[in-house]
Amino acid sequence: MKKLFWILGIMVAFTGCVKEDVRNKDIIQIETENVFDDKAENEVAEPEIKPEQKEIEVESKKEEPVPSIKPSDGNEIKKEEPVPEKEIEEKKEESKIIAIEGHEVGNKAIDFEVELLNGEKVKLSDYYGKPIFLNFWATWCGPCVREMPHIQEVREEYADKIIVLAINISDSSDDVKTFVDNAKYTFNFGLNESGSLLDKYNSYSIPLSVFIDKDGIIKERHIGSMTKDMMVKIIEGI
Repeated sequence: MKKLFWILGIMVAFTGCVKEDVRNKDIIQIETENVFDDKAENEVAEPEIKPEQKEIEVESKKEEPVPSIKPSDGNEIKKEEPVPEKEIEEKKEESKIIAIEGHEVGNKAIDFEVELLNGEKVKLSDYYGKPIFLNFWATWCGPCVREMPHIQEVREEYADKIIVLAINISDSSDDVKTFVDNAKYTFNFGLNESGSLLDKYNSYSIPLSVFIDKDGIIKERHIGSMTKDMMVKIIEGI
């Protein structure tokens, strides 16, 4: 009996061991399968690249061709040659001839006729050939009277180079003569009691000084009293 129990105990023990091994084996197999299943779920499938897409990618990686520089067709801009100085001077002379008559700098000075203090009648154009210092003034004009001595000095220093013509625009001939004789001025004085010549030169203020070159072109205009230095600077320039 004891022997029988001993045999049965051994069989139970052996069978349990077998079942336990199988059970453990099954558990290991199930866990292993679960691991592979989780891995499969977490993996992201890469998109399948078609052959034509690969070709596009390869093409896009190629560098764009550098545009080639075409040889000159002969139409390029040529550097202009400098204009000869002689030609420049000729154009300047031509511009002087065609200058429009007016009262502004660059215009041909408006010509006019005026009676001088000695009774002689002259035109402005009669003096062309030398620069002209044209001055509009009146005996009652303080700035006019103050600049007269400077005009006299300029006239004496540039006697052979410039013509001075001072036109009185409002006084009688007797008043002008008395003024000139007392001051002993020696340049030309014109009489224009109506003031019409001042209107021609578009000014309502005196003294007005207009500097004209030998060809009759106005080079400078100045309204107001001038010093000798101011006059000389302009005269030297023309």
